[in-house]
Amino acid sequence: MTQYKKGDYVRYAASGVCLIEEIKSMELKPGKSNDFYILKPLQNKNSTLYVPVNSEPLLAKMRYILTKDEIDEIIASSKGKELSWIEDRKERSENFRKVLAEGNVQQLIELVSCIYLKKVALKAENKKLSSYDEDSLTKAQESVENEFSFVLNLTGEEVGKYIRNILGIKD
Repeated sequence: MTQYKKGDYVRYAASGVCLIEEIKSMELKPGKSNDFYILKPLQNKNSTLYVPVNSEPLLAKMRYILTKDEIDEIIASSKGKELSWIEDRKERSENFRKVLAEGNVQQLIELVSCIYLKKVALKAENKKLSSYDEDSLTKAQESVENEFSFVLNLTGEEVGKYIRNILGIKD
């Protein structure tokens, strides 16, 4: 099990990049205490997350942030890959929800690509994405931008250009 320390930056599921503000023992029930990672999401300074240090399921949602080299490798390996568009709306929504909840960067990039390509195809037919699909696209983009902009010291808009440049996509 990975031992994080105070001052580390981690990604915690859909909460994005977080600072481990402290590791603190807290008493939840009289006489029963547990150690917690106290996380401060960078996107939401008013939020605080408490992750028990001994909870495997919750720790599985936490990882060190990526390095620039890891980001470049993930983007490059995404070239030509995307999730398949699922025609059944309910099944598609469940799949999108799962990808967004897990926060796997590779899958998020593939999700963005999948929805974006569908959006372009629909636009050519003078149609639009459903509001749920559009919302999923926005959430996936924000999730990727959150970590990439922090690591690469770029704005969200610059992150999109950075990704498109590595993938060889013209603006």
